Amino acid sequence: MVVAEEDFEGNQLQAVRDKGFKLLTANEGNPRGLDTRMFFDVASDPGETTSLVGQDVGVCGTYLSDWQKNLEADLRDAVLRAKAGAVVGGTAELSDAECHNLVALGYLEPGSCE
Repeated sequence: MVVAEEDFEGNQLQAVRDKGFKLLTANEGNPRGLDTRMFFDVASDPGETTSLVGQDVGVCGTYLSDWQKNLEADLRDAVLRAKAGAVVGGTAELSDAECHNLVALGYLEPGSCE
C-alpha cells in the first residue's frame, strides 16, 4: 500500500494505492477542479482517465464498492497514524549568521534579519 498527501496552493489531496486500485480525495472547490472523490482501476486504466466512483461491478471476485471502502479505511488509518507521530514545532533563536544564511538560501525573505 502506498499513501500520498499534498497540501499546496489550495489543493488538499490524499491518495492511497493498493493491489491495482487507487483512491484519490480532494478538497471541495480545489483550484485544480478535481472531483472530491475519485477511484481508479490503474491496471486497466493506467492514465486514470475514468473514475469508477459509484460503479459496483465485480472485479477479481470483489465488488468495486468494497475495494473503495477498504481503500478509504486504509487512507483514514494511515492519516491517523501519521498525525499521531507528528512532531510539534516550536520556536528557536537564530544567530545573525544563521539568519543571513537562511536568507541567502531563500528560506527567509530579505530584511528578515533586521
